[in-house]
Amino acid sequence: MNRFFNLLLIFFLSAALTSGCWKKEDIQENIKTFIPVKTQQETEQEAELKDEIAQVKADISQKKMDKLSVKKEQKSFDAISYKDDFQTAKNSYDAKNYTDAILGFNNVLKTNPKNYKAHCMLAMSYAKKGENNSAEMVLTRAIELFPDEWNAYTILGDMKRSEHNYSLAIEYYKKAIASPKITDDGKVHYLKEIEKTTKEQNAWNQKAASLGIITTSVDMNLDKTKWEVAYNAGNDKNWIVEYGLKGEDVMNYKWTQLVTVQFFEKEYYNKTPEEHILNQLAAIEKMAINTQKMFQKSVISNKTTDIMYDWSFDKGQESEIARVVQTEKGLYHLHYAKKGIINKQERQQWIEILNKAKIKE
Repeated sequence: MNRFFNLLLIFFLSAALTSGCWKKEDIQENIKTFIPVKTQQETEQEAELKDEIAQVKADISQKKMDKLSVKKEQKSFDAISYKDDFQTAKNSYDAKNYTDAILGFNNVLKTNPKNYKAHCMLAMSYAKKGENNSAEMVLTRAIELFPDEWNAYTILGDMKRSEHNYSLAIEYYKKAIASPKITDDGKVHYLKEIEKTTKEQNAWNQKAASLGIITTSVDMNLDKTKWEVAYNAGNDKNWIVEYGLKGEDVMNYKWTQLVTVQFFEKEYYNKTPEEHILNQLAAIEKMAINTQKMFQKSVISNKTTDIMYDWSFDKGQESEIARVVQTEKGLYHLHYAKKGIINKQERQQWIEILNKAKIKE
């Protein structure tokens, strides 16, 4: 309101000056008379307000700085914590305490699910405990996350070589050599390992032939117009047969559906079906925790020596239905896997196929 009257007064006095009624000096004097001068109280209030505004700005700026400092401290703490956790797990591995090493490297992956070195060390810890299936699952995940790295391939190669699956071991060594990140020394080393593995394979094949090993003693009754044997390897203690859809690249994990039949000889692998299933699912459950993705499992049927179950990971992005059968000779694991959701019709279909599978001993 004061501003309005001041403007009105200035307009009136300007008009008077233009008309010549008043002199400029008179108008200046009248302006001083009519425009009220700020009181000392008003001046002090304005100064206080300016100080308050300045203080608020300073407080906001300080809070921003505090938050930034907390973030920096947290990052620093996380980095220190990660290094400590990794070193603790590594110490357990070096001390051959593989159970603690597995727990330790899983803790590292909770903090950093994409840590390649932790994946490799975790897989090696599983392998040292004889849990090759868990190790392979971890390494498969590492390859998916870091396709250009080479260490996971060599670990897989060493594992398959120890299982006498020489063909697959050689394939993994070749994949490592083809990696853009492998060193020249690494290439030379694994070229020599391929040569050694080939000799081991020839010797083992001669032995296997004399023993009459049959690695296809399970009839899955699959539609041969759709399915074909993609991989077949093993020995009298442990063998595996993989069936893939025709045209899909099973060896490079570029498949949508996969049927796998595994055999574990009793003396070599003396576990009950329930123990085997727990061992199989442990790695997947850990991966779900580390990646914070959903994991679901259920038992379809349980006859103690013949158990059927299913599971899904990442809201069905990976799914499986499996049957584990215990016989006098050992353990058979038959499973159907799909990269995607298994619908109700497919589920019933594969339950029937797995139930009808014939084990010929």
